Amino acid sequence: VHLDYFEAFGTESIEGIRKMWKNSISYMYAIQRCKTKYLVHFDNDIPLRIASKKDEKQNFITQSINILKRSSLIVSVLPEKCVPSDTLGYDQANPRLKDEIIVGTTRAYPRGTVAVPGATHLSFQGFVMDVDRFRKKVWPFPSELQFQHIEAMVESRTLSVGVKSLFIDVSDSFICKEVEMGKVPFGEQE
Repeated sequence: VHLDYFEAFGTESIEGIRKMWKNSISYMYAIQRCKTKYLVHFDNDIPLRIASKKDEKQNFITQSINILKRSSLIVSVLPEKCVPSDTLGYDQANPRLKDEIIVGTTRAYPRGTVAVPGATHLSFQGFVMDVDRFRKKVWPFPSELQFQHIEAMVESRTLSVGVKSLFIDVSDSFICKEVEMGKVPFGEQE
């Protein structure tokens, strides 16, 4: 596996590679090697809930691509948590912002992030990304960002270049992210 570190970060610093967060390289490698316009990714440790009546709702990937086509300022679209307000402080750390857009019958909106004030949250747990747009607008990362956690690094960079990520409203999609493995919403512990 070879990540062109210069392409992603503008430097070949071996010191940078040693200090990076462990998962940063795998995500950047996937984005660098992707040969299609869109990249669909879900971490294997994030449980997803699929609606039982999914025929009544659009396919998440189709919805995401339609949203990405709507604006050149959107680099990725993410599934929402199934119950955002109940997921261990998620709404407080990543508040829903007001710039909602509607594409067909799908509502999508950005979420803020306490890690990078002013930026929109991007979770690498699951997303559909316009890879060409990400490469052109977000890469390379300034070398001073290379030691941040992957999400904070990308959020910092997207803020500085004026692009964002959007979440599809949970009621408009047949897929949503459950609470992370090993954690359950309050009130359901045994």
